[in-house]
Amino acid sequence: MKLYLVQHGPAATKEEDPDRPLTAPGHALVGRVAEALARTGAVRPAEIRHSGKLRARQSAEALATGLGLEVAITAAPDLGPTDDPQDAAAALAGENQDLMLVGHLPHLGRREQPGGVRRPLDAGARARAVGF
Repeated sequence: MKLYLVQHGPAATKEEDPDRPLTAPGHALVGRVAEALARTGAVRPAEIRHSGKLRARQSAEALATGLGLEVAITAAPDLGPTDDPQDAAAALAGENQDLMLVGHLPHLGRREQPGGVRRPLDAGARARAVGF
């Protein structure tokens, strides 16, 4: 199983729009990232899951389109900005298909290390592929 973790694209501020949709440059950036990934031919998740927040859903949809995928795009629990990553990991137990999770920082920026120590991912990372 490969798990692709993707932070949503740049979104409007709460002051601009309380729903925080992607901005026009945000849509464009996600589209460019998806097209670059598509050119590699290596990123082919069987499903794309997102946090349920508008900006994550819009990013998930743009990624599917840019990758040329016709896969399920669904909201999943435990992918919110302040959710515990261990809950999201537990929800993935038993999965055997490649998945893409579209979410938020700091949620995607935390991962559990041996011994229970939490360590952030690289601050500039937009996507990280982990095979297990």
